[in-house]
Amino acid sequence: VGKTAVLVELARRGLPAVDLEGLACHRGSVFGTVGFTGERSQKDFEALLLRELDRCAGAPFIFLEGEGARIGNIHLPPFLVQAMAEGIHILLTAPLAARVNRIVTEYLPPGPSARDLEQIRAALGALRWRMGAAKVEQLLAKVDEGDYYGVAEALCTDYYDCLYSDARPERHPFYAQVAVEDVANAADRLSDLYDALRTRAISSERSAVQSESL
Repeated sequence: VGKTAVLVELARRGLPAVDLEGLACHRGSVFGTVGFTGERSQKDFEALLLRELDRCAGAPFIFLEGEGARIGNIHLPPFLVQAMAEGIHILLTAPLAARVNRIVTEYLPPGPSARDLEQIRAALGALRWRMGAAKVEQLLAKVDEGDYYGVAEALCTDYYDCLYSDARPERHPFYAQVAVEDVANAADRLSDLYDALRTRAISSERSAVQSESL
């Protein structure tokens, strides 16, 4: 839906936003290394993460993409995993056509290299047990034909939408939903939400201080 693009835009505006997948050089899925030229070591990731958290020091909230305990081979620190689980959850949405276009543009910005194609084929092969051999063979044929948009659309509808079925408003109490048909507009909306939450957090902190004084 454009989560990475939104995080990058928020950070560009000076808001506390961290692209964990960018730091890890992995997008957190079976296709996570496609489009990256190298892998990040755990030590380097932790150093970069510390730098980013220092940059956001003092902010009452930090924008992050919801992740598990690992991104590829990179382990996230337990305090960060807990913070994401207990934090304020916002659902980003986008039409299928926009999602497909963003996937192809983000994963294969200049067109696929031989390494990219090798990784895509290997990732599709790993999905045989989830999608079935026949479906995977169809997708491999589309890769050979250069129909990357067709591959991305099929993966969205036949795999990822089923895999992340719990990320739906009726199944999870999201604080807000934000449409990402336009990244700048989505960043505007998230910036407004941040300002409102920050004001509420400051008010709560002042009330707590006053109560302690009494």
